[in-house]
Amino acid sequence: MAWLLAAALAAGGPAAPAGAGARVTAVTGDAGAAGAPLRPETVIADGDSVRTGRDGACSLLVDEDAVLEICQGTSLRLGRRGGAGGAGGPRVLELQAGEIRLVAEPRAEEQRIEIHTPSAIATVLGAVVYVAVDASGTTTIASAESTVRVESARQLGSPLVLAAGQQVSARPGAALPRTASAWNPETSAADGCLVDFRALAFDASRGRGDDRALAAITGADAAGVLPAVGAASEAGPGAPSLPGASVDPGARAIPGRTDAGAVAPPDAAKR
Repeated sequence: MAWLLAAALAAGGPAAPAGAGARVTAVTGDAGAAGAPLRPETVIADGDSVRTGRDGACSLLVDEDAVLEICQGTSLRLGRRGGAGGAGGPRVLELQAGEIRLVAEPRAEEQRIEIHTPSAIATVLGAVVYVAVDASGTTTIASAESTVRVESARQLGSPLVLAAGQQVSARPGAALPRTASAWNPETSAADGCLVDFRALAFDASRGRGDDRALAAITGADAAGVLPAVGAASEAGPGAPSLPGASVDPGARAIPGRTDAGAVAPPDAAKR
C-alpha cells in the first residue's frame, strides 16, 4: 500500500503538526470540523468531529500512515485511547453514522486502529476496510484486503475475524453473528464513497500553484501509480489483495457530480 500513502503525501503539503490527528488531503461539497468548513491541508485534532452533508466527502491522512475516506452524510470523531494526550496509543475512529473507507499500512498491535460504531468495534492492523452505519445504528463492516477483527460493542471478546472479501453486519444490542458472509460491493451497504479523491487533490494542488505536489501527482499518474478507482472490483476470488478498478453503478453518487469511487491498485490495468 506504499503507493497509496505516497499519493496522499504528494497531494498535500507538509506533515501535520506533532499532536495533530490528521490533515485533509481532499474535500468536496459540505464538509466541516470544529464548526468550520474543511479545506485541503486543514488539520483535524484528536477529539474533533468531522461531519459531511449529503453532497460532501473528504479524505484525511491519519497519523501519516493511513488514508481515511469519509463519505456523504457521515459523522465521525477522531480520538485515541488514553485521550487526546495519549500519543502513540491505539487510534480510535468513532463512526456514529454514515460510511468510511480506511486504507492502513501494516502496524503493531499497540498501534492498531479501532473503528467504534453503535453496534461493533473493528480492529485494523493493516487493511483496506469499509464500514457503514445506517440510521438504526446497524453496522456493516467489509474487508477488501487482509484481516479485520470485529467484536460486538455490547460484549467484547470472542471476535469474528474477517478475511479479504468478507463482511459482517451487526445490530445495536444484538449478538455478533458467528460467521461472516461474502462481500459484494454492488449490493452491500459498505460500498464506498464513489468520489475520485485523486482528482480532487490534483485540482487543489493546481489551485495552490504547488509545483512540487502537482509534478508528483502528474508523474505518478503517468507511471500508473495512481490508478482508476471503484469499490465494485475490490471483492471476488482470485483478485489481488489491493482494490480493483471498476465503478460501482449502484453506489450512492453525489448529485450533480461525476465521480469515480475508491482508489485502486497500480496493477489494475493489467487484469
